[in-house]
Amino acid sequence: MADNSIRPVMADPKKFSFKIKSDKNEFPELAAYDNVMFEVSDNSFNPKYYHVNWKSITLHDGDVQGNYIVKLTKADTTIAVPVHPVFSKENFDEAMKQFEAKHAAASKVTEAKEAEEQKKVDKVNKELAVYDSRKIVQTAFGMAGLTVGFRNFSVSRLGTCNVDFPMVPILSYAYRIMSTTASKNGMINDANTYRDIYLVEKGKNAVLRFQKGEPVRCNPSKENLMWTLTNTNLVAFFRINDYSKLVNGGENSVVPVVEPDQQKAFDEIRKFSL
Repeated sequence: MADNSIRPVMADPKKFSFKIKSDKNEFPELAAYDNVMFEVSDNSFNPKYYHVNWKSITLHDGDVQGNYIVKLTKADTTIAVPVHPVFSKENFDEAMKQFEAKHAAASKVTEAKEAEEQKKVDKVNKELAVYDSRKIVQTAFGMAGLTVGFRNFSVSRLGTCNVDFPMVPILSYAYRIMSTTASKNGMINDANTYRDIYLVEKGKNAVLRFQKGEPVRCNPSKENLMWTLTNTNLVAFFRINDYSKLVNGGENSVVPVVEPDQQKAFDEIRKFSL
């Protein structure tokens, strides 16, 4: 509900005014008021015009909002008189009440719309807050031909929580992995450090994500695929043949190996996840 009404102005007794019945559909900004008069804005207005028998008197929009033109027409003569709406002293207070009531109603509608828009903005900002930490992972998965989805949920206790298949947080499943990577020939490259670790258990529709330094939890008796992304955005795999031989809860000297053929790496992730 737009507030297009005009704030009432009291008539100046020293100026000339017209009383004209206007079309409420044509001039909705005046529709809320009764007893509207139109005060002449031009000081050169000739009062003799009041004594002329005009064929028609019509109201038209002016160049500026709130200003109008009264056209006085007879035979081959048309006179345009600039005017603006005013109210007599007797009708001014009632007109002001009508204006304030409509303005208050319109303000409530505007505030409600702004609050709804702010909720949408807050939701987008919240989603963007986690976007940066996920966009590289999404890019890698997209190149592998996988659809990536994330879920938000609350937990009531410490431990590992999985929205599809809950895992028992047993310490024997937790491993700390070194934070360096190695090339294909096994040489450690300290400059190529990694960030988060991602793990998929064969047969489970979920990707587990562990922050750098956080113990990696998994079921060592299952078939697992574990990889990371280096600080240069390369996929590096943890080639672990037997997870059960890793030291429980301790630092393990298992370094991720950067796959020289990155498309092959994406294919491997995709095939394992099917």
